[in-house]
Amino acid sequence: MSGERTGGAGAGTIALAFLAGALVGAAGALLLAPRTGAATREQLAGAAGSVRDRGRRVREAARAAAAAAQAAFEQAMRQEEGAPAEPDEATPRPVPARSA
Repeated sequence: MSGERTGGAGAGTIALAFLAGALVGAAGALLLAPRTGAATREQLAGAAGSVRDRGRRVREAARAAAAAAQAAFEQAMRQEEGAPAEPDEATPRPVPARSA
């Protein structure tokens, strides 16, 4: 049963379809808006720039998360193999107990 397809759309497919529909709707609204061509092009250029910036930030965050996950995985594998783990800057160090 694990190799069978269910025939239903996955969450990623639904999200992609929703995003595509939103983009088509936004483009239609911009094209049908009562503005001059220059004003519409200026608005589209501004929107494209902000989408590009947002995409760049998301890509950088995804790369950082992937690097952190890879480092954590490699550290776990070293510990599993019995090798001493290298200290990681992101790993919190234990605070020594104060003597009274």
